[in-house]
Amino acid sequence: MRKFLVLRNGVASEKTFLRIFQALDPKQLKRRSAAGWLGWSVPDRRLGVDGKTVRGSGSGGESPIHMVSAFATELGVVLGQEKVASKSNEITAIPELLKALHINGLLVSIDAMGCQKNIAGQITDQEGDYLLAVKENQPKLLEAIKTEFIDQYPSEEVDRHRQVLTSHGRIVGQIASVLPAEGVVNLADWPKCKTIGLIDPSVRWVTRSRTWSGATTSVLAS
Repeated sequence: MRKFLVLRNGVASEKTFLRIFQALDPKQLKRRSAAGWLGWSVPDRRLGVDGKTVRGSGSGGESPIHMVSAFATELGVVLGQEKVASKSNEITAIPELLKALHINGLLVSIDAMGCQKNIAGQITDQEGDYLLAVKENQPKLLEAIKTEFIDQYPSEEVDRHRQVLTSHGRIVGQIASVLPAEGVVNLADWPKCKTIGLIDPSVRWVTRSRTWSGATTSVLAS
């Protein structure tokens, strides 16, 4: 510690440090850390928000802890976390997590749980962009997106991108199609939404075996 602090009276005792940590407000400390004084930057401008249950955290009849984390994909670093309150879910924790982050100019991607109008509005209010998965929790929006792609297929307006990735010992092939959101998405509900997307069924295989995945994912992007 002498490399970083001036300790004229020597290193403080364990109890002294404990009193200091007990006096800190954990939420304020998290906000200050996420605000940038740790010096993090996000080079690829992408931030993934996802929830995970902490393994082994449940004991004595208590439910395990569930955390929502903001992950800088290229850095491989968690920039912020928010505990999901008991008898609640990620929908209430995600806005609190976003409040503590500087997302100006970042693309925030969230799974279907976070596909909520208030979350999309908060991201744009904080001058970020969003990429939200659309599933059955938004049935009217999902149906509108699927119908638009059916009506447009095989129109030249549909922009298609084919990609093959190698990850976790498997090869994943995907075809992503995008269309303008204008006329499909209500911008009063989904502010600044510019693009709708559809990820077609993927072909995935691992060594010595092949599996076909029929999942189709729809997305919103601002």
